[in-house]
Amino acid sequence: ILNHIFGKSNYLSSEIYIGLLTREPNEDGTLIFEPDCQSYERVLTNASSWDDAFEGSIENINNITFGMACENWGKITHFALFDAAIGGNVLAYGCLSPSKNINSGDIPRFAPGDLIVCLV
Repeated sequence: ILNHIFGKSNYLSSEIYIGLLTREPNEDGTLIFEPDCQSYERVLTNASSWDDAFEGSIENINNITFGMACENWGKITHFALFDAAIGGNVLAYGCLSPSKNINSGDIPRFAPGDLIVCLV
């Protein structure tokens, strides 16, 4: 299933957008709170951004880098995977530990292996 979701085999689009959240969404993927700032946008990934799924998990193998925050984005507590750059469907989400305040001038990034998605 993870290989299909992340575009490692044909099933869904191989494009997944990573978003940052300022609070936990509802379990059904509603009430998404992303930074409400002009400099914030989701980051596009594709199949080559992710390792092959193994034992129920998959992780990024490349940097996932957001644009520079030109204003304070607030405290980022969660991430979400979307099927669109704006709106769209939430494919998965998770908690970030630790949470991080993103201030003007910061460039948020997930280094390779920092973003791990597991089926539970």
